[in-house]
Amino acid sequence: MNYQMFLAVVALLCLQVVRHVVHADPLAVRMVDDLVTFKQGFFDDDDNDPFFSLVAAPEEEHWFQQRIDHLGFYRKTFRQLYYVNDTYYRPGGPVYLYCPGESANKISTVKSGFLLNLAEATNGLVVSLEHRYYGRSNPVPDLSPRNMRYLSVAQALADMAHFIETAELPQIEKNRADVRWIVVGGSYAANLAVWMRLKYPDLVYAAYSSSGPVRAKYDFYEYDLMVGRRLPCADAVAEAVRQIDEVLYSGDESAIRDLKTAFGLEALERPADFAGALVDQMTSLVQYYAPPVANKTDAVADYCAAFNLNDNMGAGSIGLVESFAALTKRYLAEKKVKVLETYDTYRNANNYTLDQSGRAWFYQTCTEFAYWQTAPPTSAMRSLRSRLVDIDYNEAPCRAYFGAQVSLPVDVSRINRQYHGDQIEVTRVYYVNGEFDPWRYLSVSAPTAPPRAPTTPDVHVRVIPGGSHCYDLRRPTDTDWDELKEIRADIIRTFREWLSQKNTALPEQDDWESTF
Repeated sequence: MNYQMFLAVVALLCLQVVRHVVHADPLAVRMVDDLVTFKQGFFDDDDNDPFFSLVAAPEEEHWFQQRIDHLGFYRKTFRQLYYVNDTYYRPGGPVYLYCPGESANKISTVKSGFLLNLAEATNGLVVSLEHRYYGRSNPVPDLSPRNMRYLSVAQALADMAHFIETAELPQIEKNRADVRWIVVGGSYAANLAVWMRLKYPDLVYAAYSSSGPVRAKYDFYEYDLMVGRRLPCADAVAEAVRQIDEVLYSGDESAIRDLKTAFGLEALERPADFAGALVDQMTSLVQYYAPPVANKTDAVADYCAAFNLNDNMGAGSIGLVESFAALTKRYLAEKKVKVLETYDTYRNANNYTLDQSGRAWFYQTCTEFAYWQTAPPTSAMRSLRSRLVDIDYNEAPCRAYFGAQVSLPVDVSRINRQYHGDQIEVTRVYYVNGEFDPWRYLSVSAPTAPPRAPTTPDVHVRVIPGGSHCYDLRRPTDTDWDELKEIRADIIRTFREWLSQKNTALPEQDDWESTF
């Protein structure tokens, strides 16, 4: 499968979820976050890859009776979906419990990706457990405001703990007490992986945390700082945005209407929704950047080429807005974006139907994380998004969607106190971040985080040079660069070392080293 077709498949997968997302910034981008990460992570651009069309057979689906409420006295249960792959399991090997985070669980999560290489090198059993409120694991009949009360980090962690303690897995029943559980996740689920090690150290032997934004932040303007570092045309984008803001703040309804039309976004009534829509392509391009395969165009270079910098950066920067508009219209057409469904902030406020991953994730940001991606706090800083994309634009919809069920402003200090943010100190955790991942600013590798040695006996903190969000979880390919290969090999060496400390049966070293 060629690179363009690969991107097209990913885009179609994204749009199926984005249709239910409440607005583009941060929600459309955020919902695209884990879905794209894991679709790209577990799918290979190979014409013969069966996982593009893979659907689980009924006998491959497993259901666990999970408690609805671990923190109170309500003892009813709901069905929680999980998948198992025991291809590489040998008695005495570990169990890798993978969490898909804020996207539906798929059979592909246990059939493809780097996690299978890790399982093969350690005789591991791979299990993926769907997060409550996502996919088909719903503890409530609908997503009305009152019914969202059982969605929290604490409940999600308790779900995994209860599963580890009581799930009936035939492969490990004979030696269950001796099994080492390792929790694995990317992005939000990477937080859960390390927090399981923090809160349930007796149950979780180790964790593999890929691109985890462990520090919740209210005003996450730093996201665009990394986007700006990655885009050679960042100055051109910022100048175009400045000119766009001049129109949006002018109050000239005719000029604003003409501007929306030029971008193909005339259906959006609110100027802030229009402004929010403009960042979608740019931020996802950086967050999920993948180096081009042979004879293919670099996606970042292609994006920036559209600004025709040599022609546009003259006096007054005439033409930058037009270039930005042409890029946006091309993006909307190529991705077949339904503008109102994707970018109208309040469109789905009263839609309570199940299987809305966007609504569930929005609730989590409204109650625990915020993560509001905003324009910089001062006009002196270069801004890649309109000043209309501020805290109010991000947070005001929380009340419309969830009413009194949320308390605003979001108190991010609470979750940072509970789980220690980027100050967290736990053992046997392998952290990985991408050099150009915008979420790195909230990770243990952030500039504001305490200095950490890349390697200690109990903790590894690695940054993939040139890497993006959760890149290490993708299936290894021949086009992977040396630094990425070295980090993946080190991940396997490290988990083999940690497991050997507990006399875990491991394959011979030569059996896995040939993979890299």
